[in-house]
Amino acid sequence: MNYELIGLEEILKKLNDGEAGEELLGLEQEKIRISVAMKLAVMNSGKNAAGAYIRTHQYGLYELLEKVNERLTKSKSKAEIISCNRITKLLCELFCDIEKRYPDHFDKQAILPGSISNPRLAHLRESFSDLFSQTENGQAQHELMKMLAGIIFSEIDHDQKVSLHKISYLKIFAERLTLMTQDKVPVESFEFILFIASLNFNHPAFYNLCYEFIRGQKDALETAEAQLEVLKFYIKRAEQTPPILSVTYLVEMRSIQESLRRLIDAEITYLERSKENGDNLNLMNSHFKINLTVRQLAIFINLQSSCGIIQTDKPKLIHEYVTSHYSTEETAHISEKSFKNAYYSNAIADLDKVLEKLTEMLIIGQRRY
Repeated sequence: MNYELIGLEEILKKLNDGEAGEELLGLEQEKIRISVAMKLAVMNSGKNAAGAYIRTHQYGLYELLEKVNERLTKSKSKAEIISCNRITKLLCELFCDIEKRYPDHFDKQAILPGSISNPRLAHLRESFSDLFSQTENGQAQHELMKMLAGIIFSEIDHDQKVSLHKISYLKIFAERLTLMTQDKVPVESFEFILFIASLNFNHPAFYNLCYEFIRGQKDALETAEAQLEVLKFYIKRAEQTPPILSVTYLVEMRSIQESLRRLIDAEITYLERSKENGDNLNLMNSHFKINLTVRQLAIFINLQSSCGIIQTDKPKLIHEYVTSHYSTEETAHISEKSFKNAYYSNAIADLDKVLEKLTEMLIIGQRRY
């Protein structure tokens, strides 16, 4: 298989040298010759060889278009500008012909020449402008649509190096979004997010939009139970929503539906762990109410320490623990000082009450075990 762009490269070289003349008259015939030659070469080649052959000419045309554009920016004479425009037109026609005839072999991730991508981006911008202007009034998802418009226009206006894949995706995206907005039935905000996610628009700015919306809805609720309820509803709806488009906008990044599910799962996991830790903390900080007085409780604890049930050589630790975790019928919060005084006292009446309780414990133990 021959490389068929040599003739065009020679014409461009002569144009740069100021020698192109009669060659420009045969541009149309050269385009036809290249198209026929490529068609025959592909017909007589295997799939892999044909793919490599088409992509070689795709990249070659890109380089030629870039060189012509560079020459055009430096052109001073009207005749030279006309010649550059004629060559650009022919190269663009040839490029688009290859793109249309051999879509399976065409490298859709490769950057498009500006002379081809710019008109397509302008058309996309017009389509999205019409779409977003029609949804400014009466749509429940109006605020989210405005944010989405900002993302889309930023991509169109600032992405100077754009691939065929991106342009093709945005064209389908605009068509699907138009169909959705033509239905006058109001769409709830999260359902709108799910719809955009089902189109696999995995732009980082859209993910941030999803994150801010979900966090905002969660934080607006006062209790962890209510937050978990809405998040579990979101994850259920996310799992129930099938993808409309199988291809992603950014091929190098994860599907937005998967990212969305991971985001909600992470929020649920965090809340559940926080709630569990909070419950444990509440249990640790809770006071066990007993039907002994502070003095009787102090004697009861002292007896346990004395016989080795509680093992510590620092009574202060015992005082701090008991006053932090016990309360009596007469005192909700036992002071460490009052407990310490009672701990070392020898009130007979209080001791008798404690011994009475210990006797009850002994009888229960004998009966049960």
